[in-house]
Amino acid sequence: MRCRPFAASAAALGFGVAMAAAPAPADPVGELRGLGDLPGGAFLSAGSTPSPEGFFAVGASVSSSGLEAFRWSYGEGMIGLGDLPGGAFESRAYGVTPGGGIVVGASDAAGGLRPFRWTPSGGMEDLGDLPGGPSYARANAISEDGSTVVGHAGSAASGALFEAFAWTRAAGLVPLGDLPGGVFHSEAWSVTPDGDAVAGVASSAGGREAFLWTAGGGMRGLGDLPGGAVDAFGTDLSDDGQVVTGWSTSSRGLEAFRWTAADGMVALGTVPGGDYPVRGLAISGDGRVVVGSAQVGGRDVASIWDAEHGMRELERVLEQQGLDLTGWQLEEARGISRDGSRIVGVGFGPSGGLEAWIAVIPGCVNGRDDDGDGLVDHPADPGCSKPDAVENPACDNDLDDDGDGFVDADGGGLGAPDPQCAGAPSRTSEAPQAAACGLGAEGALALLALVRARRRRAAPRVARAAPTVA
Repeated sequence: MRCRPFAASAAALGFGVAMAAAPAPADPVGELRGLGDLPGGAFLSAGSTPSPEGFFAVGASVSSSGLEAFRWSYGEGMIGLGDLPGGAFESRAYGVTPGGGIVVGASDAAGGLRPFRWTPSGGMEDLGDLPGGPSYARANAISEDGSTVVGHAGSAASGALFEAFAWTRAAGLVPLGDLPGGVFHSEAWSVTPDGDAVAGVASSAGGREAFLWTAGGGMRGLGDLPGGAVDAFGTDLSDDGQVVTGWSTSSRGLEAFRWTAADGMVALGTVPGGDYPVRGLAISGDGRVVVGSAQVGGRDVASIWDAEHGMRELERVLEQQGLDLTGWQLEEARGISRDGSRIVGVGFGPSGGLEAWIAVIPGCVNGRDDDGDGLVDHPADPGCSKPDAVENPACDNDLDDDGDGFVDADGGGLGAPDPQCAGAPSRTSEAPQAAACGLGAEGALALLALVRARRRRAAPRVARAAPTVA
């Protein structure tokens, strides 16, 4: 019996939710792939985000029934998720867990727009609404284990505007409040994998500010860029909750930013030959890569930023990898996988219509030191066995890739190291054992959470002052 490594398998079941296997490529390769659309209706689809590992994507497309949320995978392609009963047929998907097992978004329902949580076995579940205010609520993001969903809804406190919320099965929708001063208004757009931190936008005494919310510290404004009005919007945050991206009004116009407690809000500029507005829409798990959109010649273009290269057009980066983009105009990069190798967005494809897409930038030719060993890309980095490999090798990725109960060359903080790694973190494969199939998807996901928790306890986060799109 052949065992499938969890890290390279898109058949991860999403915490016990049964779903069809959807095999994914063993390694990222340079690629731009249109995701197509749902059958029936006009040709139109828009991608919102990939799953954290990058093998699934969600968004919305026009089907024979109307605008419908979708989930896409390499194995199944695009499938419609339906909608909530009552009201017009309309739904959009905005967030997805690893392995594609749980999808969240918004759907029209009998009572108005409602946040949903979808699973293959249970279909679309209405998560309810905050009491008072307009009948409008949407789910924008979900934690990796599926236990926490964030978004915004009309509430008694917000009146005609919205209030950020966090949902759990035990507590339902819990309002997160807003910043002091100004009108009452807040929206939650992103949540960390463990559900401990939330990023979004709220009104303050000075104007509109990006915020960072934590269970222990509540909501804190992150300020804005100098110049222009006080107007900043937080769209996404890193896995550890220490880096936030979004956009703010600066002296140059609407500009993407990257915020940390140490440096505050830093403007990211625009692409070569470009103009403003520039928006940061998503950030990689380590906070080092920001994707979004910029302006060139009056046209929106998908953008990508990192400290090594600054802001660049994503199309130019893909062309540098030798890809033929004939017929494509990439307008927005809306989501990015944890490792920064897979990007989901929307643009005009060869069909002539608006189409969701997924782009792959090989980790071993991206010009970044992804694994932090001081060596960059193939062939200089021993973690890069070939140009289209991943620079975060199997023996240093916090996963039990071969399902033998051991994690990485250092044991992942759990105990004995994986003997298949032979003490080398740069080894690119935890070779599968022939005798057993390991933990399965549920066990692998639980083990991943445990590894990360142990690593956090072993190396606590740096103490910093506590203080993300359709």
